[in-house]
Amino acid sequence: MISEKIEKLYFKDLSSNFFFYVLIFIILFSLYQPILFTNAVVNPDYALVTSPMTSVHSFLDYIKAIKINKILDIQPIRDLSLAIDIYLARLVGVRIFEASNLLIWLFSTILLYKIFLLFNLNLLLSRSLILIYTIYPTFVHTVSWASARKHLLAYLFILAATYLALKSLKNKTHKTKDIILIYLFYLSAIFSQPIVLLWPLWYLLVALVGPAPFKIPESDRKKIIQISIPLIIILIINTTINYYYYNYIYITAVGTSKYILQYDVLGVKFLSIGRSFFQFVYPFVFAITYDPGSIANIIGLFLLLIFYYLFWKSYAWKNLIVWGSLFFLPLFIVLFRMTKIFLSDSYLLLSSVSFFIMILLLAQKIIPFLKVHLNYSIIFYILIFSLFLITSRNEINLRTTEEAFVIKSYQREKSCTNIIMQIKYLWSISIIPEALSTSEEFFKKNCQLSLSDHSLALMGKIAFYNSNISVNEKLEHLKSLKEIDDKNFFVNILLASTYLKNGQASFGIQLFSNTLSDTSTIFDKSVSFDPIINAVIEDFNNLCSSKWVSINSISSECKILEKNLCERLKYCHSHYENFLRIFVS
Repeated sequence: MISEKIEKLYFKDLSSNFFFYVLIFIILFSLYQPILFTNAVVNPDYALVTSPMTSVHSFLDYIKAIKINKILDIQPIRDLSLAIDIYLARLVGVRIFEASNLLIWLFSTILLYKIFLLFNLNLLLSRSLILIYTIYPTFVHTVSWASARKHLLAYLFILAATYLALKSLKNKTHKTKDIILIYLFYLSAIFSQPIVLLWPLWYLLVALVGPAPFKIPESDRKKIIQISIPLIIILIINTTINYYYYNYIYITAVGTSKYILQYDVLGVKFLSIGRSFFQFVYPFVFAITYDPGSIANIIGLFLLLIFYYLFWKSYAWKNLIVWGSLFFLPLFIVLFRMTKIFLSDSYLLLSSVSFFIMILLLAQKIIPFLKVHLNYSIIFYILIFSLFLITSRNEINLRTTEEAFVIKSYQREKSCTNIIMQIKYLWSISIIPEALSTSEEFFKKNCQLSLSDHSLALMGKIAFYNSNISVNEKLEHLKSLKEIDDKNFFVNILLASTYLKNGQASFGIQLFSNTLSDTSTIFDKSVSFDPIINAVIEDFNNLCSSKWVSINSISSECKILEKNLCERLKYCHSHYENFLRIFVS
């Protein structure tokens, strides 16, 4: 009885794909409703990625923002889409970033479904699997995250290119219109986010290896190679541009490298691959980023090998090479030179095509079994669908409040990024004792290498104020932060003050003075009003006013410090008491 109703739903009531697409839209809109058209949405990287576009009102504004490094990365398609969203948001009076992301995800899901149909497999199976894909928990944080727009756009465009390429191979036709569109979609994808840069190599692999139903005759191979040449030229040019940008322009703009040697070792890369697969087979534990030391990484590697072995036993080696290699296509880019992010779920969009196509092909093998036990199969499917739906909704709800998202990420996975985010959140709401205790985990895990300039300053303040550790430990923590960026103003000043508290006044005064006199050390003018800086200056002022200075013959160093304070921070001796009185009041 149940099976008959399902058959009717899929093959009669939804005989037209249009109604199936409407069903997908209804499911997605209902699922993501809590974050649509609201300003109370968590958006890490908003200040870095999204916010700079708010001051862009013309093409000239955009070029200027790029020149002054206000807008980072060579991703103009991403920037254009955000600019359109900002313009529309001003018209309607509410942010629409998440709604646009959801629309992109809807079109991506439809494109993947059209790719499924190219295999000529069981329609009920294809539709059932695509509904699972639509609500799959692994993707909800990417769709809910405005700054992940670049990944969603790159995925949408590369899916469009993949669909046209596979359709042309299947039909043994290579229309000029389709070829031009493939070029345009590939260009749009890599200028949204270059994570899909290696796609032309995969396209060439599909054409040459040719698994069913995309096997092409020998006579067509020359044509495919000719089509691939412009794609590979674009790949080489874009790779060169990005290499130059991230190794020179980006470092100048940000003050630090995008890459991190701590992660750039072979073992960590394998662990990242394992965690990537684990996120698909166990889509229930999510965080901002993931920890290289998690046991889930090793479990994922083990399960990946089992999954590929089962697929190899079920299909010809050509299928494993083509569909299996697609999983690694985006991972090669992010693992070639690893950044401060060990793994993000946003990296896995293109890999998901590989995973779900292989699941589709494996499921096709057990269709006879499913038909024999159809009622039980339907009950099992409904349970799985419901479980994923509930999990996804719970994860989406985490995006509505910052504290829930950050705290849950920290509780689930003690990665450096999650620890830093937790510390920032606790510090921002003035829960200082917890921030200090959490910072001890930070230093134990040697997370200093993962810090931005702002985070370095924050961790310097936390180490400086932590009364649970000795002065020597504070010195070691601050020295380790200084090694990451010896130009960081706050870290240097706090280290100088700690030298002072440790009885090393000469070291402290010299470091303080050198930091101020070094014109390459850039700091915001607001530091003059920072209470920590004021407290440190008062300590040094009291020291230099004491008799101890003349006894220890460092009065000349104090005079140099007084001069630098006046020139760089406007703490001039004649106005110092006046300034403090104004500041305190």
